[in-house]
Amino acid sequence: MNFWLKYNTKYQFKRLFWTLFLSHFLFNMSLTLYFLYPLFIEDLGGTKVQIGFIMGIALGAGVMIRTLIGSFLDRHGRKIWFIIGGVICSISSLLYLFITHIGILIYVIRILHGIGTGILFTAYFTTIADLYPSQRQVEIMALFGISGLVPMALGPLCGELILGWSKFSTLFVTAGILSFSAFFLTLYFPETAPNETASDQSGPELAGLRPFLTVWIGSFLFGAAVHACFNFLAPFARSQGLAGMSPFFFTYVITSSALRLLYGDIPEKYGILRTYYVASVALFLGLAFTGFATTVFRLMIGGVFVGLGHAFIFPILISLSAQRSTVKSRGRAIAHMTAVLDFGGMACAPLLGYIGDIFGYRVLFSIASIFAIMPLLVFYIFDQDQKPRQIQT
Repeated sequence: MNFWLKYNTKYQFKRLFWTLFLSHFLFNMSLTLYFLYPLFIEDLGGTKVQIGFIMGIALGAGVMIRTLIGSFLDRHGRKIWFIIGGVICSISSLLYLFITHIGILIYVIRILHGIGTGILFTAYFTTIADLYPSQRQVEIMALFGISGLVPMALGPLCGELILGWSKFSTLFVTAGILSFSAFFLTLYFPETAPNETASDQSGPELAGLRPFLTVWIGSFLFGAAVHACFNFLAPFARSQGLAGMSPFFFTYVITSSALRLLYGDIPEKYGILRTYYVASVALFLGLAFTGFATTVFRLMIGGVFVGLGHAFIFPILISLSAQRSTVKSRGRAIAHMTAVLDFGGMACAPLLGYIGDIFGYRVLFSIASIFAIMPLLVFYIFDQDQKPRQIQT
């Protein structure tokens, strides 16, 4: 049976799922072009610490907006926030054209871009959780997540091709066009929020706080670890004289996408936490190996292991958030989880940049690998008795 027919039959995917998939793909194509933004900062005379701050401040803005956007999604629906987030991202992509030096403008635009990204990221995954709230949700999230993974390979590659024959201005215009295309598709999204009126609570119930704490700790450390690649891989590859960062993300995405397509049901078959432990070890090995890469082949091997880890860690964390929330607070639960993830990337980016300035990239990626393995201990000690569930009250 054709693979896509198998999935359409198995889950009765409708046109909305694939429209969401395409929109999310275009949105991430725009976003991943900015994996090369650290090179733009370097060309402006920025240091590793400044790279960490400038890249991290967008994540910080996304974190701040998600403390509010979750409640707004639950109270006012999803569609309006797709529109608002899409407009913000499209405009901010074009505003990068006006940056000529490291000053207040670059920080303002990064904050604006981070706000739009935070809104859209939460809206996409909350909508998917609305469509498939309990039916093998980890596998569904993993499949949808491919629309964000593939751009991680194509985005840097396209960006490097653009910079090979043109300037950063062309890259920014391209990102704006992609962002606007994603926004255009969201205009056709119907409202998917549950009909129940959202409660006045500001987050998950206090009685269920403990399961969320382990997910939030895991999300924070996962964000800190994986954003080391997003923020520092481009200048690291340049410093090593390697052929760009695209080979790393190529093997990263191929590995992660193949695992999700062919073995996406592993968490349900062998256990969510058991799968999470193995994925955490893989991410640890991938980051540690990447820091010692001196050839393109070794960089690609690092990408394989990081991709193996990402394949399951992210969908497991976001699915646990959705399953441990009520229907009425699903938007908030997912918003909080993704906010904590980005907060990890934001908070640790300047720290890793400072470490890189003093000790070099090998130590930087070694520290990031430690961040990757720490959640394994947290879940093993504190989460063994927690079972994923979808509370319907």
